[in-house]
Formats: sequence, structure tokens, C-alpha cells
Amino acid sequence: MSRDNSHGESATPSKRIIFENHAVGVESFSIKTRYEVSISAYNFAKSFIEDCRTYREFCDKAKDAQEKAGHLLNEMQRSMACFVFCEICLEAYINTYAGDRLSKLVWERLERLHLEDKWIVVPELVLGKTFETDKEPYKSLKWLVQQRNFIVHYKGKFSKPEMNDRLGFATDRIFNQFTLEKAQRAFQLVKDMIKSVHNLDNSKAPDWLV
Repeated sequence: MSRDNSHGESATPSKRIIFENHAVGVESFSIKTRYEVSISAYNFAKSFIEDCRTYREFCDKAKDAQEKAGHLLNEMQRSMACFVFCEICLEAYINTYAGDRLSKLVWERLERLHLEDKWIVVPELVLGKTFETDKEPYKSLKWLVQQRNFIVHYKGKFSKPEMNDRLGFATDRIFNQFTLEKAQRAFQLVKDMIKSVHNLDNSKAPDWLV
């Protein structure tokens, strides 16, 4: 089984066109290429944090309560999007990592595992060692998945409003649940998880992980 590396390059081409960390083979149409979804998801998450930061600044400068609420809404929505793309990044990355290092038969049996389980089982099978579940960064992975599940499997349940210190009055709890700070925590977790698996196998983390 040929093994691709984890830096967004195709498997074997001797000639490549490099475009935003993605390598495209140009020798012949028979060369296999692979678009790295994890890179795009990472960049999307990063851009949503930048948006959150912008709307936070707008909210803090606004004088009118309604205007503040509008900027807060925008921050919350971008924070939610950041969570989704953070999980997409981690899912795509561990899938690629496993697919490059495990046999097809083994990987097909693991492919449907939950994200938290993949990040434990895959390093164990590949390296004979894995994350400590009661320590960071893995400890926060369950939190990330819970927040993402709240969004994509939303149940529409009613809850009591919570005080929003920035607005000075109570709002739906979701405005406190998805903020700039929460998005930053999720994004940092992505970086920490990917760096940690490369620390386990004593390899270099991908260059795009900045």
C-alpha cells in the first residue's frame, strides 16, 4: 500500500504544481491526487475566528443595545461555524492519518468509529501508544464533539434565558455557549491534537498548522 504523507501532497508524482499546500500531479492522468479537506476545514475555522473577533470589537464599540445584539448574533453564528469546521478538520485528519498507515481491511473496520474513539484507537494500532484520556488535549475532545453535536443534532428544546454581561440583560443560552473565546478554545484544540499525534510518532506536524 502506498503511503501519502500528511502535508497535503499526492502519493507519488515526481512533478507537482503546488497550490495553497495542495500538490497536483502533472505527469499523466494516471497519477492519483488527493485534496486535503483537513487544510480547508482548518482555514475555514481560522477565518470564522477572525470574524468573531471583528464582531466582538463592533459589539464593544456599539452604543445602541439593538446594534450590540446584532453584532453579538453575528459573533455567535461564526463561533458555531468554527466548531463545525474544527470537527471536520479533526475527522479528516485522523481518517487520512489512519488510511495512510493501516491496511485497507483494518481501516474499513475502524472507519465508522466515533471521532473520540478514532483518536485513541488509530495511534494505538499504528504506534503502540496513544493519548491519555484524562489529560489535555484529548480531555477537551469530548467537549468539542458535544458542542458540535448540539449544533448539527439540534433538538430545539426550550431553556431559561441566561444573563449576558455584554448586553446587560438575559438572552438565550446559546449566546453564551458560542462565543469568540469558545471558538478560540476549539481551534487551539485542533492544533494541539494534530501536533500531539505527531509528537507520539516523532514526526513533524504539517506546515499549515499555524
